[in-house]
Amino acid sequence: MTQILIASGRFEQARKACESRSTPLDEDDRHYCLALAYHALSLQADAERELELFKATDRDAAAYFYAEIYAQFGNKASALHWLAEAERTHDAALPELRVDLFLDPIRNEPEFKAIEARLDFPP
Repeated sequence: MTQILIASGRFEQARKACESRSTPLDEDDRHYCLALAYHALSLQADAERELELFKATDRDAAAYFYAEIYAQFGNKASALHWLAEAERTHDAALPELRVDLFLDPIRNEPEFKAIEARLDFPP
């Protein structure tokens, strides 16, 4: 639900939902959500802090989601690095690659296209 709020531009609602303890989110999901929501609200220091807390919680296990966050932050190099790491570790979220709007900022990058080609999705 929180990703839908962010994707639809309802950033303040997303922030409130992410911050609310009544929203059923695991701690790592809450950091992920807040990183995206704070960034969308131009609260970049808060977004960066949440990303670091997320990374401290999940380490390399959430590489795909780090790629999404960095793509949204406009940090293409880091987004592509983490996407390559997701490919290397066979991240379970990779099937979302072709339709994931959070990766749109890096979709036209040659490295992205190479990863997509190697994943060999059906047409």
